[in-house]
Amino acid sequence: SEAASVFNVSLDPTELMDSSGGYYAYAGSLTTPTCNPVVTWVVMAEVLTITTSALDNFHDKTVDDDGHLKEHGNFRPLQPRGGRTVYMTPGVATSPCEATPAQPAFSCEEADITWQLAQAHFHWGRDASEGSEHFLEGRQYPLEMHFVHFNAKHADLTAALASGESDALLVVGQLFKVDDTAAMRPALEAIAAGLGQVSVSGGEDNDEADGEGHRHRRRTSE
Repeated sequence: SEAASVFNVSLDPTELMDSSGGYYAYAGSLTTPTCNPVVTWVVMAEVLTITTSALDNFHDKTVDDDGHLKEHGNFRPLQPRGGRTVYMTPGVATSPCEATPAQPAFSCEEADITWQLAQAHFHWGRDASEGSEHFLEGRQYPLEMHFVHFNAKHADLTAALASGESDALLVVGQLFKVDDTAAMRPALEAIAAGLGQVSVSGGEDNDEADGEGHRHRRRTSE
């Protein structure tokens, strides 16, 4: 069997997000069963860039035992909005409270919420035409990064998920498009370079869950 080994890289999360402050927000759910409605989603409005070669490093390291990821990618297909209201900032905003209107779980009235960053992960597809779990103006992008936060009134991410509360999680999404003429963010360059150094080897299976309920299989190298 085959899978990817692990690499370590130190990053500043703000280097991987749109710094203009514009965003879309809505009250949503986990993207896998049981699809609990416990997530405030915030999707940054500006789409950042990734080069073809860097995106290829994600595609090349998509490995699992049954071939599912290579065949389908690791993103959920577009789902109906289901009557949800999507809020957006009017251009560039310096704080969430400048949204018009503000998302209830992310508003000035709820300003005492402290969000703790738990982890970050990526979603991508089989090629540059797909991969993101959010569409902007009908367009899907090849890569989406999620910064998963939990409400700090809970002990940890697991406890937040178990609470079933609508403000348990805050997930910030950042979309990326392919552009071989623009400079990538240094942090993304570091991740892509690290993926390029990942080797494939045998080892022991480990199932892991991210903050959205996705199950990922990782094989620990021997």
